[in-house]
Amino acid sequence: MLIDLSTQGARVRHSGALKLNSEILFSFFCLGHRFAAMAHVESCAVAFLGNAETGATMFESRVVFNDLTHDAQELIERFLASVE
Repeated sequence: MLIDLSTQGARVRHSGALKLNSEILFSFFCLGHRFAAMAHVESCAVAFLGNAETGATMFESRVVFNDLTHDAQELIERFLASVE
């Protein structure tokens, strides 16, 4: 789940912990296109614990994008403009 997004990076909620300082492929669909970029994991923490009722433990991570392509940068800028 996308919590926050900028042209520099994102904050996301997800199942499964991410290793700090690792590089991941971050992707999602928006405005009919797929955004994809390599990103550096800056932080990862438990957002809430799972149980029989709520399911899996969820984590919240902050990632910083590495060298966005022109197309990726443009897609994020258009997406951000569309939600303002």
